[in-house]
Amino acid sequence: MDVDDVLVGSADTVSRAAGAESTADVDARTDGVGSGLPPRVEPGQEPTIRVRLGPFRLPEPSRVIDVFETEARCGFTYGTKPGHPITGEESFILIRTADDRVFLVLRSVSRAGLGIWRLGEPFVRLAQIICRRRYGRALRS
Repeated sequence: MDVDDVLVGSADTVSRAAGAESTADVDARTDGVGSGLPPRVEPGQEPTIRVRLGPFRLPEPSRVIDVFETEARCGFTYGTKPGHPITGEESFILIRTADDRVFLVLRSVSRAGLGIWRLGEPFVRLAQIICRRRYGRALRS
């Protein structure tokens, strides 16, 4: 399991990105990572995320497994579908601490997908790290 956490700001500054803004607004700032998600995700939705790789846009079919929202945490978990470069699940969680700081926690249990993706596992991992950094940057901006 991979876990990354990034301080993205205070509750006041992050609430716009996490609540009032749609995921599409966040996607516009992630430099080529487009989620294909509607403004509010719901369990059972099956978006196809599109990731830019040079002049290409790679489809990453997925399924939203869980969506949660409490006073201190909100987020969602998705699982990959056939055709995705990785096989597994990833969670995006915003956690608000008692001192009003907000952290983005990204958890993934995954490995390179089948076929050619398995041969390129080191590159798939590198792409995953780059995308994670973009998500944190998008919420901080």
